[in-house]
Amino acid sequence: MKDKVVSIRLERTHKELFQQFMPYFGSTEGEVIRNLALRWIERNITDPNITDLAKRGLLNLKVEND
Repeated sequence: MKDKVVSIRLERTHKELFQQFMPYFGSTEGEVIRNLALRWIERNITDPNITDLAKRGLLNLKVEND
């Protein structure tokens, strides 16, 4: 799978919050956001809502190998 770049818009408050997480969750804002998103997924992957979305085909939980 190729790496993809995703563009997001942040309010100043959120940007400042993500900056406060550096260097604990990454050395750039992008790394912080990516790492926090991955941690959220790790903690919530078995959540009934996530499972339901996957069962309905609205969310793909399959991992692709390069």
